[in-house]
Formats: sequence, C-alpha cells, structure tokens
Amino acid sequence: IYNQMRRSALTEAYSESRAQAATLAAANERLQVLDRLKSEFLVFVSHELRTPLSVLAAVEFLAPGGDVKQQAKIVELVRNGYQQLKAFVEKGLAYISWIANKDSERADLLDLTAIIRAAAAEIPRLSRSDGDVEFSFADADCLVMGSRAELSEVVRTLLENAIKFSHNSLWIRVRCETSGDRIVLTVQDRGDGFDPEFANELLTPFTIADSLHHQTGSALNLAKAVAIVRAHGGDL
Repeated sequence: IYNQMRRSALTEAYSESRAQAATLAAANERLQVLDRLKSEFLVFVSHELRTPLSVLAAVEFLAPGGDVKQQAKIVELVRNGYQQLKAFVEKGLAYISWIANKDSERADLLDLTAIIRAAAAEIPRLSRSDGDVEFSFADADCLVMGSRAELSEVVRTLLENAIKFSHNSLWIRVRCETSGDRIVLTVQDRGDGFDPEFANELLTPFTIADSLHHQTGSALNLAKAVAIVRAHGGDL
C-alpha cells in the first residue's frame, strides 16, 4: 500500500512537472516571438518612417506671405505624410498587440464558406463586371473552430492582395474544399507575382518583395494573416 501511494504521488508530481514545463515552454516561445518582433520592428521602422517624416519636415517651407498654390501643395504633402505615418503606427501596434494576446479570442464552430462570401461582399471590385472572378465551394460545409473576426481578416487580406497586384486585369479564383480532416482555402490570381526565393520571406513581418515600388501599406498584413492561421492550427 505504501509503495502504491508513493507511486501515485510520484505520477501526480510528474504530471504536474510536465504541465509546468509545457507552460514555461509556451511562455518562452512567446517571449522569443516578441523579442524577434521587436528586433524586426526596430530594423524596419528606420526605413518605413523615413519617407513620412521627411514629408512632414516640409512644413518648414510654410512661410507667411508665400505663394498660395505652393503652400497648398506643401500642406497636402504634409497631410499625406501624416496619414501614412498614422496608418503605419496603428497597424504596427495592432499587430504586436494581437501577438501578445492571441489566446484571448473565443473559438466558435464556423462555416468558412459563409465567411468568404461575407468578406467578398464587402469588396466592391470583386462584383464588378470588368473582372473575371469565380468562387468554388465544397458540397459539404467547410466547418472550422475559430474566431469569425480573425478568419474574416485573413480572407480579406488574401482577396485584397489578389486585387492589389492584379491591377487592371482582374482574374481571381477562390476555392474552399475539404481534404481529409482539414479545410483548404485557395486564392489564385494572375497578378504581378514575385520571385520564388521570396515565398517564405513574404510571410514574415515587414518584408517587401519590391521595395522600389512599395508606396502604401505596412508590410504587416500577410504576417498577421499567417499568425492568425497558425493560431487556429493551420498554415498559410
């Protein structure tokens, strides 16, 4: 009886130790993610802030009695620089905040096809007559466990990217199908594309495949989409 009691106590202690180790490992992983994000943010911020800050510096050229038209142009430049800076800071803070609190969302049983339809309905260009856009869904519901708001954000990001880089020639195919016990969402386009070596890099924060032609955006949308999908047990 004594040996059985000791064995039971040791088994319980071992289980508690494993649980504590798993908790510490998860906390350590999150700290590593946040540390990497901090480093990436500091590297990128020096590049991304340079343009709007230099534009804001144009306010120095606003002198009393100056040319009205020229000053109007300067004011417009300053306004655009401020909006760009504001959008970048807000997107960056939202991304890092989501990473730090990614376990807070409640998971529901959702039909991904309904989320896709709703997201597509919010993007006017997908329903315009000048685009070649097709949706294909599985016969059965594509049920997933997750957050409606977060999965909707992922779908919008993929659809908006397909539109953004397709320019005037819009050809998009969206498929949602089952594959074993997984749900597969595919968004296909015939846009600009990117070099194969950028395939993985594009999914990391602040990565821009063509920085010479990157005029707007925070370079965070795809990274956040990846983080959301992985938090739901999937991959992008």
